[in-house]
Amino acid sequence: MKKIIFLFFFGALIIGGYAQSSYWNLSGNANTTPFHFLGTTDNNPIIFKIGNIERMRLTPVKNTSFLGIGLTNPQAPLHLHYQPIPVAGLTLPIPEGSTDDRVSDIKLLQLSTSATGSGANNGFSISLIDKDIVFEQHERAKFFIEGPGGGLMISPDGNIGIGTDIPRQKLHIENGNLLISKALPNASASMNFEIANSINKWRVEYQNSVNGNGLNFVNITNPNSNSVLFLANDNKVGIGTTAPQTILHLHDPRNMSPTSMESSLPEDSTRNERSFRNLLRLTTRDTQSGGFVISSEWSHLYFQHREQGTFSIAGPGGGVSIAPNGYIGMGTDIPRQKLHVVDGNILISRTSRAPGSKNGSIAFGGDITNTHNGSWGIEYLNSNEEGYGLNFWKAYNPGENHFNYALFLRDDGNVGVGKKDPQAKLDVGGSFRAENANIDTVSTKILTAQRASIDTIFIEDLTAQDANITGTLTTKKLNAGDTISTKVLNAERANISKIVTTKELSTEWADIAGTMFNQDVVTVGPLVMTGSLYADLVQATCARISGTVCAKEVQVSLNPSCWPDFVFEKDYELLPLNEVEQFIAENKHLPNVPSAAEVEANGINLGEMNVILLQKVEELTLYIIEQEKQMKEMQKRLSEVEGKKGGE
Repeated sequence: MKKIIFLFFFGALIIGGYAQSSYWNLSGNANTTPFHFLGTTDNNPIIFKIGNIERMRLTPVKNTSFLGIGLTNPQAPLHLHYQPIPVAGLTLPIPEGSTDDRVSDIKLLQLSTSATGSGANNGFSISLIDKDIVFEQHERAKFFIEGPGGGLMISPDGNIGIGTDIPRQKLHIENGNLLISKALPNASASMNFEIANSINKWRVEYQNSVNGNGLNFVNITNPNSNSVLFLANDNKVGIGTTAPQTILHLHDPRNMSPTSMESSLPEDSTRNERSFRNLLRLTTRDTQSGGFVISSEWSHLYFQHREQGTFSIAGPGGGVSIAPNGYIGMGTDIPRQKLHVVDGNILISRTSRAPGSKNGSIAFGGDITNTHNGSWGIEYLNSNEEGYGLNFWKAYNPGENHFNYALFLRDDGNVGVGKKDPQAKLDVGGSFRAENANIDTVSTKILTAQRASIDTIFIEDLTAQDANITGTLTTKKLNAGDTISTKVLNAERANISKIVTTKELSTEWADIAGTMFNQDVVTVGPLVMTGSLYADLVQATCARISGTVCAKEVQVSLNPSCWPDFVFEKDYELLPLNEVEQFIAENKHLPNVPSAAEVEANGINLGEMNVILLQKVEELTLYIIEQEKQMKEMQKRLSEVEGKKGGE
């Protein structure tokens, strides 16, 4: 276009050639040569005037020239500037369609051909309307602005096509995309939608800020609406929020206070209606009562099926059905109770062992309120502190007693009553009462029975007239009025009035008034026997037997460090005989040997007494060895004296 204007201008200026005279003929000049020209030979501009007023100037600028029309300092190779300067006696033509106020509608450039005509409304023009520049195609033809790879086309109906010369809409892009970007921090990258004279206006914008990153659909006429629909960069969709936390996140940003909610509802609305805000509604042509609704009430969220039909949530293998009466079915769409499970199980589990984590449980109670948590509960425990098994517990309620392990079914099959670690099939951590019990294994604190026939028993306190235990009896306290018959007896304290028959007795303290028949080992702490004891082997820390003890062998276990081998060490200080003599004279017994009074009062320990006696024997041996040495020395000296006498 610049080339066309430039050639057009100079085609009008250069007329023929330069004549031999110093002026140009209006009818042309002959005999011109390449040395004839219109212009200057120095670096001054060429100026064109009308009415002695400058209208056009060709100015040299660096290695080129700027042509200015309407100004004296052009800023580009072609610079058009409208400046109405009146000239005396000259009337400027008024373009067709223009008003008398030429400043409001001035054509700066018009391009036309023989096909378009040369009228004011022909061809292509560039106009000035106040400060606005208008590029206008006056013909019913297409206007192209193109680069090497295509460009922009404006059709006669005003539709704009990019990539197409047949645009179907105001903007029609073919084989390409529309990009609205934001380069400056406070700039906007959006599209606005509105209808003239309508208060509703919408905007679609790309948001990239701390409030969210994604495509935001905003109702700009609502001051409380930051977002109606938001498509986040992480493929999440928010409705009412610019920070969706899930694939689809619904949020009601409106004020949920009772005052603001009630003011927008009819006066005849009920309190229940006024407190609900619908977030999502699903309906079909067959729904009559509102379909399916997700609504909120303050901080509560409700999923409501308002039709008289079954509401189902199902996967490929089944799901949950909620009947119109509120019953819930799993595996059935005809539930018979509040929760009805068909062909399946209910699993209540606990995956976290962190301190303070809650166990999954089932609670039972008649009156459940904000302060009453139910009366009883069943939960599964799985920790060393709590135990491993199913716990039946009394729930905590103000003013009521609460406790765990009313019944505890441990993972290994043992059952505890009042205990979290049952050691037998039935382990009772308290009293156990039975009129006649025939039990394989009993584990309890207290057992009181007239007659008990038990395989194995673990008990803290046993009182029985007649107990026949075929296995092991382990108890802290045993009171037997008649007979105890067992294979193994383990007790901290045993009081037996008549007969004990056992293969092995292990107790910390035993008081047996009658007779004890033992086939193997008796291991006790203090043992008090007022009757007879028949045993193959007796091991006791202290035994008091009023009668006679007959034994083939008595074995005493001692610490090796107390055995008196130390007497034969070189650094052992043997008491001189004169000091021994003096001690005997004063105490009437050997040093380190108990006196008669001490023996009468405390008795003797066979092991300790044997150590003392052996120590005295070893000391006596050292005295004899020393006496032997002295006697040999005296014999030697005596022989020497007798030899000297014989030589005289």
